[in-house]
Amino acid sequence: VSYVTAGSAVNVNLATKTASGGAGNDTLDSIENVIGSNFDDFIMGDANDNTLDGIGGLDTIFGGGGIDIILNA
Repeated sequence: VSYVTAGSAVNVNLATKTASGGAGNDTLDSIENVIGSNFDDFIMGDANDNTLDGIGGLDTIFGGGGIDIILNA
């Protein structure tokens, strides 16, 4: 899932399958990879292998379980 065009920071939590901020709220299902916005995002992975990319801003990123790849944090 990508929030690269979001107009504000996003809060993405793959463990709870939720995302908020940017353009509203999303319910996430079977998502393994996240691309954040150009703002100060919070991104949390889950028990699976995730690729989490904060893009710009001062992001807070946690991988969770699994073998995770964290980019631009």
